[in-house]
Amino acid sequence: MPACLLSLFFALIAVFGLSSAEAATDASEITREQFVKAVANVAATARKNGYIYGDSRRAVPTSDKKISCDRLIAKALWDLGFQDQETGGITCGTMRPYLRNHGFVESRSLSDIGYGSIVLIMHTTTTYYSHTFVTIGFNRSNMTLSRYDCGSNTRIQSVQPFVDDPWPSSWRTDNLYVYNIPDVPKIPVAESVALDLSEYTAGTGDTFSLQASISPENASSMAVEWSSSNPAIATVTADGAVKLLAPGTAEIKAQVKDTDKFAVCKVTSYEVPVTRVRLSETKLTIPVGYAEGLSAKVSPASATYPFVTWTSSNPSVASVTKSGMVTGLRPGKASITATAGKKSQTCTVTVKRYPVASIKLNKKKLSIKAGKTKQLKVKITPSYATNRQVTWKSSNNKVARVDKNGVVKALRRGTAVIKAVAKDGKKKAVCTVTVM
Repeated sequence: MPACLLSLFFALIAVFGLSSAEAATDASEITREQFVKAVANVAATARKNGYIYGDSRRAVPTSDKKISCDRLIAKALWDLGFQDQETGGITCGTMRPYLRNHGFVESRSLSDIGYGSIVLIMHTTTTYYSHTFVTIGFNRSNMTLSRYDCGSNTRIQSVQPFVDDPWPSSWRTDNLYVYNIPDVPKIPVAESVALDLSEYTAGTGDTFSLQASISPENASSMAVEWSSSNPAIATVTADGAVKLLAPGTAEIKAQVKDTDKFAVCKVTSYEVPVTRVRLSETKLTIPVGYAEGLSAKVSPASATYPFVTWTSSNPSVASVTKSGMVTGLRPGKASITATAGKKSQTCTVTVKRYPVASIKLNKKKLSIKAGKTKQLKVKITPSYATNRQVTWKSSNNKVARVDKNGVVKALRRGTAVIKAVAKDGKKKAVCTVTVM
């Protein structure tokens, strides 16, 4: 950028400042209040910096310290984001089409003059205007205007940013053009929020839903954000569903999103005691070395502390895990007790030894080549026999041998009998092995 343009740019910033408004391209994007304020700021800046009346043809914002009716409106619109103006800004010849093309509503009626109107009084014989101004109001009873105006040096230098003037009879209504920012319906902000419940008391485990009502019903924000002052006592979901977790109090807050409007429901949660513990079995017989699970049902289901603890009266006979799994360790009896809160129930457990009733091999006869091996498998009845160990023997170790796991190895031709004997008794099974 050339140095002269840079100097001009910084000079403009110093005089007028840069607009912080987002660039507007249509009248519907601004309000009448914003426009009037922008006009007032331009007038105040002109007075502060000693501007004189004159039609500047410099680019907007101007730097020659001249201001006029057209310049006042052009600069105010510039500051609001309408920065697609021609080099000289909005002038007499381009005012009407520019305003029409940018969404300002055109009228030829006195009745449409009001707050923030741009009024053009046109010469009867030319396309230029005899006067241009922005109105603050129009009193039709006495035909008096309240207006911002830069029509003279006196007006520019006035401490009062606008003046009241009568409507001159020379301003014929057929030469009148009125331009207004369209009245866009304003969406109201939320004024209040109410809950259907202000207090709620129930036992822990209870759930309920809160309903929030926002006023007015067409508020700009209808979204509600929910929170709990003590989530350990009560939680709340994004839909207002509340669950009581532990005894105590908490406040459930419903706040209208992006506002400071909220309502609160005080929640009190009390302890729900256990009234009964019921075991799946009250008597149980298990073999030594075997385990069986017990389950406990706690009533009511909403009990605050439904947690079950398990104990054994004789842990050397029968042990029990924290989940209720009972293991028989040696013959005898033990009482397994499940406790929740102040209630409990007991199961009497008998641990017994069970002898082997029968033993059976998977093969009664087996043919095997010398140098090869075969696995014999044993089946013991009952499956819960206390001692399930067996010993293996061969009638002829020169023909076939058998190890402690029932693996038979053929050595040379001949016949041998492989015997499996239960260690806790006389039950046995045999397999005749022929080595080829």
